[in-house]
Amino acid sequence: GETILITAQRMHRNTKQDSVTRANEYHANRRNVFTMYVNASKSGRPLATGHYAEGTDLHRVYCELVQSMQQCETLGQKHRELVEAALANESQTTNPEQLKLIKGAYEDLNSANDNHTKIMQMWDATCAAFRDETSATAAAMSKSDIATADTTAYILRVASAVSKTDVTDLASAESIVDGAVNDARKIRVQFKKATALREKAKKAKNKAIAAAEPTEPIEEAVATAEDAP
Repeated sequence: GETILITAQRMHRNTKQDSVTRANEYHANRRNVFTMYVNASKSGRPLATGHYAEGTDLHRVYCELVQSMQQCETLGQKHRELVEAALANESQTTNPEQLKLIKGAYEDLNSANDNHTKIMQMWDATCAAFRDETSATAAAMSKSDIATADTTAYILRVASAVSKTDVTDLASAESIVDGAVNDARKIRVQFKKATALREKAKKAKNKAIAAAEPTEPIEEAVATAEDAP
């Protein structure tokens, strides 16, 4: 009856809510990890091993990014030092060997910067993929939780019994059970109203009968009649 319908409905809703909660927790954890990587990438700070997202493309590309940033910084420092040394000693500004060193350092720095630009593009793409994968996995988790839940099998059986057909689609089962619950509630409300009206009519009838009956006892009425002239 209505109890079975409401039980199936509530159990299924609880399953869906639990599934959403689990998916949201997964999504939040991944978002926190992602934020750590993004913040660290801005400073080139290496993350401690054994934590976060080791084994993922995000971690691999991040390590390449940090290494590239450090390489650019090292080569930039080397180039600056060579230039400053040459400027400090006027003879070095025309020294072929010194100029060759400066040129080589400059070319190495340019090559490292070009490589860093490519890694930055790869990093941006990897970040986007990580976000998409997180959303897709969370959605798949939620869908799997619901599909394999005992409460799902139960609501499908209840919907099949109500519709007298083999219901296999969950959305259809939800619609059928929700409709049946609403119909059962309407019937219960109508029955309650009808019962109340019957009780009201019964009370009114009893009141009318009581009003029509003589108020004085029969014996007293007879005695009064005999005493009359």
